[in-house]
Amino acid sequence: FTSTTTITFSEEQKNTTIKVYDILGQCVLQSPPLRGGREGLLDMSGYAKGIYFVQITSLSPLGRVGEGLVVNRKIVVQ
Repeated sequence: FTSTTTITFSEEQKNTTIKVYDILGQCVLQSPPLRGGREGLLDMSGYAKGIYFVQITSLSPLGRVGEGLVVNRKIVVQ
């Protein structure tokens, strides 16, 4: 992962958010909700090199919390 990267989804996204957390669990970046399309851009320029965690949350089509999908991944910013 460099300063910017594009996350590509296999399907069009609606009500999907991308959050980045530092090693201490603090949310350092949150994307505006994706309301269409298959890509989300993360811009980590200006952030320190190191380990971060990305959480992608997709709500159900009706926007109900708990009925969607949550994916967590570790990233290394170089």
